[in-house]
Amino acid sequence: MKMSTATATAVATESVSAEDVARSRSALLALMKQQEQLEREIGALHENLAGVKNPSQLVDDQGFPRADIDVHSVAIMRQKIVLLQNDHKAVMRRIEKALPAHNALKRRFAELHPEQESGSSSGNGNSDSKQQQEQPQQQVEEQQKEEEPFMVVGAVEDGSPAQDAGLRVGDQILRFGSINKHNFSNEAMVKAVQHSKGQVLPVAIVRPSIGRVNINFVPREWSGRGLLGCRLNPISQ
Repeated sequence: MKMSTATATAVATESVSAEDVARSRSALLALMKQQEQLEREIGALHENLAGVKNPSQLVDDQGFPRADIDVHSVAIMRQKIVLLQNDHKAVMRRIEKALPAHNALKRRFAELHPEQESGSSSGNGNSDSKQQQEQPQQQVEEQQKEEEPFMVVGAVEDGSPAQDAGLRVGDQILRFGSINKHNFSNEAMVKAVQHSKGQVLPVAIVRPSIGRVNINFVPREWSGRGLLGCRLNPISQ
């Protein structure tokens, strides 16, 4: 569904109806559910790999398949993670376009039908419909109020754990494992990364284009330096 194109057409012709807004909302919620499902699947696969030391290394020093792991199973799980992460990135790009388009559609509907907006706020039968239409944006706004960002992503290296997790330059960190704005310190960050090596570390971010996003970060050894492959800069308060 090309919701952004449909939205632009409807707004341009000033023919926005309640059905247009409802369809836009349904499409946006479907994308959000798809995002959550992909994140659950990726997290489950990372959990399965948590007990494997250096899962990216499938051969020993002599170039033979490692004898201490099921190489075939590990390779399949790693491939599934890559495919799911690609799907997740694609869904996130669609949400980035769909959310502002949905909000623009709602604003235009309010401009064209002020009587319905005022009627909804006065308690008539349209109040439930209005609440449903506003639910996606309200979910984002409520989540953003729960926590405040304390770090921002300044750089992401190619092929790094940070890139695999879907981090982008400009993402703001709300929660890094159990660390938030109120208990943040450089020492705490270092310990969190070291203690979570090879394991799923839940991270909550704010991405300017879409709002709050939960990602599964797995600190691990890779071809570059450190276990993250990104630069995190503290946000000055």
